[in-house]
Amino acid sequence: LFQKALSKIGLVGLIPDNLEKALKRSQFQAEDEFKFLTGRPPLTDGFVEGHFWHYNLMPNKGVFDKFISLRSEVLAECREKYPDLESDKSVMVHLRDTDFNNHLTHIFAESIALPVKYYERAIKYCEKKLGPGLTYHLFSDNHDKICQLFKGKNYVLHKEKAALDWGCLYLGKNIIQSNSSFCWTASLHKKFSVQPGGGYNWANSDLGSIPFGFEMPFSNVITLD
Repeated sequence: LFQKALSKIGLVGLIPDNLEKALKRSQFQAEDEFKFLTGRPPLTDGFVEGHFWHYNLMPNKGVFDKFISLRSEVLAECREKYPDLESDKSVMVHLRDTDFNNHLTHIFAESIALPVKYYERAIKYCEKKLGPGLTYHLFSDNHDKICQLFKGKNYVLHKEKAALDWGCLYLGKNIIQSNSSFCWTASLHKKFSVQPGGGYNWANSDLGSIPFGFEMPFSNVITLD
């Protein structure tokens, strides 16, 4: 895949054949040093830093519930304000738009902002698999755009502070993900998930995901290239 990517810019032949394997091995070794799961996390408040965009390095639900305490008052407020969040018929939807339109355009020519067709395909897939009577809970920095995407559907537009929005995304059983880390971290333990193939690299997903471990094995992955 690495050689295929390089061929698009005419660099094949200048790169050793085993470079892709070497790069993957180097990345794996670096990520293996991310020792989050090798011992009990500290009991005091803190934060995790490092490469967190790799599903295989994330804690499973049992480990998460045992060692990581989310603020109970935030989750209680989410449930109070949106009592149907955890329903089998509720689907969380995240769209990151405005700041993504121009972010990393020196690397991704088509920008990392997901196109409308991703959400159109994701909606069709949800309604096929989850059946009628769905309520979509919408989270976005572009309210007009996401509401237009769900025109004619039963939806709830969220306009809360970041902590509450993240809590709601986390509590929902079903989700249409964006390629934003805000959404990704809230989606690790879902019952039903839809993701854009390739993550940031959605326009060339046949070359692999960026970040490397973006795709979750339980997700339905929608490719757009």
